[in-house]
Amino acid sequence: MNHTATVQLTGKTINADGTIQVSFDDLTGFAYGDESGLVIDCELRDSQFADYLKSLLICMLVEQGINTVGKTLHLDLTEPNGNIVKVI
Repeated sequence: MNHTATVQLTGKTINADGTIQVSFDDLTGFAYGDESGLVIDCELRDSQFADYLKSLLICMLVEQGINTVGKTLHLDLTEPNGNIVKVI
Protein backbone atom coordinates (compact mmCIF):
# COMPACT_ATOMS: atom_id res chain seq x y z
CA MET A 1 0.00 0.00 0.00
CA ASN A 2 1.18 3.50 -0.78
CA HIS A 3 0.09 5.97 1.89
CA THR A 4 2.04 9.01 0.79
CA ALA A 5 0.96 11.74 -1.56
CA THR A 6 2.19 15.15 -2.53
CA VAL A 7 0.15 17.41 -4.76
CA GLN A 8 1.24 20.83 -5.96
CA LEU A 9 -1.11 23.43 -7.37
CA THR A 10 0.74 24.69 -10.42
CA GLY A 11 -1.66 27.16 -11.94
CA LYS A 12 -4.94 28.97 -12.22
CA THR A 13 -5.69 30.28 -15.69
CA ILE A 14 -8.62 32.56 -16.42
CA ASN A 15 -9.41 32.31 -20.12
CA ALA A 16 -10.75 35.13 -22.30
CA ASP A 17 -14.26 33.62 -22.13
CA GLY A 18 -14.17 33.63 -18.29
CA THR A 19 -13.67 29.90 -17.88
CA ILE A 20 -11.08 28.83 -15.34
CA GLN A 21 -8.52 26.04 -15.54
CA VAL A 22 -6.82 24.88 -12.32
CA SER A 23 -3.79 22.63 -12.85
CA PHE A 24 -1.62 20.35 -10.71
CA ASP A 25 1.89 18.96 -10.98
CA ASP A 26 0.66 15.48 -11.96
CA LEU A 27 -0.72 17.01 -15.18
CA THR A 28 -4.33 16.79 -13.98
CA GLY A 29 -6.67 19.70 -13.62
CA PHE A 30 -10.19 20.96 -13.15
CA ALA A 31 -12.17 23.22 -15.43
CA TYR A 32 -14.80 25.66 -14.20
CA GLY A 33 -17.32 27.77 -16.08
CA ASP A 34 -16.50 30.80 -13.95
CA GLU A 35 -15.33 31.89 -10.49
CA SER A 36 -18.65 30.92 -8.90
CA GLY A 37 -18.11 27.33 -10.07
CA LEU A 38 -14.77 27.30 -8.30
CA VAL A 39 -16.40 28.56 -5.10
CA ILE A 40 -19.19 25.96 -5.30
CA ASP A 41 -16.64 23.17 -5.79
CA CYS A 42 -14.78 24.35 -2.69
CA GLU A 43 -17.99 24.34 -0.67
CA LEU A 44 -18.83 20.81 -1.83
CA ARG A 45 -15.36 19.50 -1.02
CA ASP A 46 -15.45 21.22 2.36
CA SER A 47 -18.26 18.89 3.38
CA GLN A 48 -16.03 15.89 2.53
CA PHE A 49 -12.96 16.82 4.61
CA ALA A 50 -14.03 14.86 7.69
CA ASP A 51 -14.58 11.71 5.60
CA TYR A 52 -11.13 12.09 4.01
CA LEU A 53 -9.56 12.39 7.46
CA LYS A 54 -11.41 9.26 8.61
CA SER A 55 -10.03 7.40 5.58
CA LEU A 56 -6.52 8.54 6.47
CA LEU A 57 -6.95 7.33 10.05
CA ILE A 58 -8.04 3.92 8.76
CA CYS A 59 -4.89 3.73 6.62
CA MET A 60 -2.81 4.72 9.65
CA LEU A 61 -4.50 1.95 11.65
CA VAL A 62 -3.57 -0.58 8.95
CA GLU A 63 0.06 0.62 8.81
CA GLN A 64 0.74 1.48 12.45
CA GLY A 65 -1.68 -0.79 14.27
CA ILE A 66 -3.31 -0.14 17.60
CA ASN A 67 -1.00 2.83 18.27
CA THR A 68 -3.31 4.81 15.99
CA VAL A 69 -6.24 4.54 18.43
CA GLY A 70 -6.65 7.91 20.12
CA LYS A 71 -4.90 9.82 17.32
CA THR A 72 -6.62 12.87 15.86
CA LEU A 73 -6.06 14.35 12.41
CA HIS A 74 -6.57 18.10 12.22
CA LEU A 75 -7.04 19.90 8.92
CA ASP A 76 -6.64 23.66 8.90
CA LEU A 77 -6.69 25.35 5.50
CA THR A 78 -5.87 28.69 7.12
CA GLU A 79 -2.48 27.49 8.41
CA PRO A 80 -0.03 30.11 7.08
CA ASN A 81 2.99 27.78 6.98
CA GLY A 82 1.43 25.25 4.65
CA ASN A 83 1.46 22.46 7.25
CA ILE A 84 -2.27 21.92 7.02
CA VAL A 85 -2.70 18.31 8.23
CA LYS A 86 -1.51 17.55 11.73
CA VAL A 87 -1.54 14.33 13.74
CA ILE A 88 -2.41 15.03 17.36
